[in-house]
Amino acid sequence: MVDCHIHMVLDGVNWKDAIARHKAAPQEALIRQTLGHYQALGFSYLRDGGDRWGACDLAAKLAPEYGIRYRLDFSQYGVLTGEPLPPDLIRDMIACAHDEGFSVMAHSNGDEAVRAALAGGVDSIEHGAYLTDETLCQLAESGAVWVSTLVTIGNLIGCGRFPDEVLTPLLAYQMNAVKKAAALGAKIACGSDAGAYRVLHGQGGLDERTLLRRAIGEGADTVTDAGNAVIMARF
Repeated sequence: MVDCHIHMVLDGVNWKDAIARHKAAPQEALIRQTLGHYQALGFSYLRDGGDRWGACDLAAKLAPEYGIRYRLDFSQYGVLTGEPLPPDLIRDMIACAHDEGFSVMAHSNGDEAVRAALAGGVDSIEHGAYLTDETLCQLAESGAVWVSTLVTIGNLIGCGRFPDEVLTPLLAYQMNAVKKAAALGAKIACGSDAGAYRVLHGQGGLDERTLLRRAIGEGADTVTDAGNAVIMARF
């Protein structure tokens, strides 16, 4: 079992409290507990989006003790921008990373940002909300893998934090987009964004797999196993 998108520094409950635990120093006992939980559930590969407090780095060092391949995409957070970066800059950044031997994941939502990342040769698209059919076709024609993190929406339904009448159609839209992408031959991997609110480590990966099976239908595991394999080969 794999989870291609996690955040060890977060706990799925309260992000401020979770980060506070690791601010002075990464909490080895807590990280070991989380890795042990993943191991007990049968996870053998985790890909962490990174953090600036060192939790991900310590987890990567400890993970082999639990039979887990652990990959980091960056050890410190970058800068969030209100507007998508210009396409030319995105292309140049991806090219520079590839020239240095690095694969690139893009946390992108919406057609404009995702299309620019795909055109630039990105290796994976994380989240990818609000994509239209044209962008899904571009995704299928590219070499990028889509890690759709459906559970970040699905696990909010019923919790009362946001209106279900907003969340339910949004999840339906995203699941339909995944279904369309799979039918077009796009590469799709299983990543939960574990650590995000109500996406608990371990269980979040299981929940994501369930939603992907519901979205894609027959052959879902074949589709996601192939996408997972590409992620594991690249990162």
